[in-house]
Amino acid sequence: MLTLGEKTEIELVPYSFDDDLTEISVFTGERKEKMLAYIDAISAVIPQPELLENYFMGWCWMMRRNAARFKMPDDFEHLEEYNASMHLNLAICDAHKSLRKGLIRTIFDGKAEEAELWAEKLKVYMEMP
Repeated sequence: MLTLGEKTEIELVPYSFDDDLTEISVFTGERKEKMLAYIDAISAVIPQPELLENYFMGWCWMMRRNAARFKMPDDFEHLEEYNASMHLNLAICDAHKSLRKGLIRTIFDGKAEEAELWAEKLKVYMEMP
């Protein structure tokens, strides 16, 4: 039972699915150690607000092509087709809104070059072991 204010611990159990998505394999040995080290590395950013913000700026910059695909419906007679498209998700999803807002803020703040540098640094974390 969890009690407010008491320290608790969790154990991460890295795993993967087979190609048919019918079996789960728990990582062991060196594969497990590499994955846990990767999780530690990406988690180390979280308690550092400035670093987290910089990586988010880099992520927004990397995803700018996706944000550019967003469009409003041409007319309201075809809303059903629009709703079935990715555009509705880009319009109402909070994560996509944050991405667009972050991208706009980066551009308006004149930080495109800095964002490009952070995007490059972020690529290291995109390669899971």
